[in-house]
Amino acid sequence: MVDMSRAASTTLTDRPADAPTASVAGAATSSSGFAAPGTAPRNGSANGATIKAPGGAPGSRTNGPATTTGATSSPIAQPTHGSLTIPPTASFRLPTTPAARLHHQIRLQWPVTRPELAASTGLSQPTVARGVTALIDAGLVEERPDLITGTATGRPRTPLAPAKTPWLHVGAHMGLKVTHIAIFDTVGRVLRETDLHLALDQLAPDEAIDAIIAGIHRLRTGLARPLRTAGAALSGHVGADGTVTSRSYGWGKTDLVGMLSDGLGLPALAAPDVAAMAASELAATPLKAPGTDAASAAASAGFDDGRLPTSLYFYARELVGVAWTVDGAVHRPAHGDGSIGHLRPAASDLLGGDTLRDAVGSSGVLAAAREHGVRAETFADLVAAADSGATARTILDERARLLGLAVADVADIVDPAHVILAGAAFTADAAGLRVAARTIAATSPVRRDIRVSRARGTITRDAARAVALDPLHRDPLNLA
Repeated sequence: MVDMSRAASTTLTDRPADAPTASVAGAATSSSGFAAPGTAPRNGSANGATIKAPGGAPGSRTNGPATTTGATSSPIAQPTHGSLTIPPTASFRLPTTPAARLHHQIRLQWPVTRPELAASTGLSQPTVARGVTALIDAGLVEERPDLITGTATGRPRTPLAPAKTPWLHVGAHMGLKVTHIAIFDTVGRVLRETDLHLALDQLAPDEAIDAIIAGIHRLRTGLARPLRTAGAALSGHVGADGTVTSRSYGWGKTDLVGMLSDGLGLPALAAPDVAAMAASELAATPLKAPGTDAASAAASAGFDDGRLPTSLYFYARELVGVAWTVDGAVHRPAHGDGSIGHLRPAASDLLGGDTLRDAVGSSGVLAAAREHGVRAETFADLVAAADSGATARTILDERARLLGLAVADVADIVDPAHVILAGAAFTADAAGLRVAARTIAATSPVRRDIRVSRARGTITRDAARAVALDPLHRDPLNLA
């Protein structure tokens, strides 16, 4: 059974949607946010079905398990614009339609004028004018004459900025032991967030999903604005119909998207978590029009045909996984979820196990540390012990070496332009990160461009945001 008292004993942060944030040009993924992927409640219907808010009692589901535990105290956020049709899986790509491209630039680079948008997106002035008007009418963008600057002659250009969000989005990152839930505005700013301590590998799928639904209901209690979409990032494969399977959790085929939709009365969608983490990097990347300095820099790197550089995103903490970004889109696995924890690790005298996860996953590393007399209950404890203890440092360096070898192997197969390292295994251990980088350099036959994820300490939140906001980033006018 789920210990709901423990799951609910979390800290909530509640900030107004118009609170000042760092969501300006060049902001990090963790602060700039991400457009919202939306998947409509399906009530057992096929992929892409039109979703209508269920008329049952709060917390109930038309089809599926019984009433969600603890959800009856919070009213279901009903879609506010009739029915909404969205796919149950995230697209995770840079925007392609004019309205989506303009919304992306305004979200990242405000305050920005219409001529500046035309220059940075490559869209014509008439197309920009029509797109901006549509976004203003949808309540997503507003003119800000108070932000006019400069003393140039002629009529001043009125800057544009994101408008106060007309609705909200909720996302969940379903970690092996902790599920992080957050509510975002349409810019991607966090209004509320909480953690649920759920051991997903020890719970039946229905029980775990019911607990997450109940947690979302509790988190949104008291918010005046409606939720528009719900997204979930998980360590598992997501089928085109929204069903998921997970080796990490021991789950067979599970209708995650349908259960979330029915339990919340919202369009819902899901995606593999490492793919969502990679997508959060795309969401923080401004568009580059042909002929700009940024586009010229890409061309000088060998991408002179309009394509974007490829990236390998390598994540390591308790689980180990990878994702590829190709020409502005995150690759969607045909069968798996990007997990590589089942692969064999390099030989090691300190870190054993038959799989990469056994050897370098946080649990395995902590177990090895305790076997060698190091007192550490958490990975942070082990990193702290390494500051003054040679044994702890040696164990962490060995983990970093094994990870560096794994990164080099994967990079040599796909040969990306950039390698992005993410997860506490890299970001919470600076000395280990240097060991990993040296190992990659010594192993790979080519010089790799190694980068560290901008989301340090917020990666699970960013994954939740990436899924929840994907429908908005894909087609913002569809949600209006």
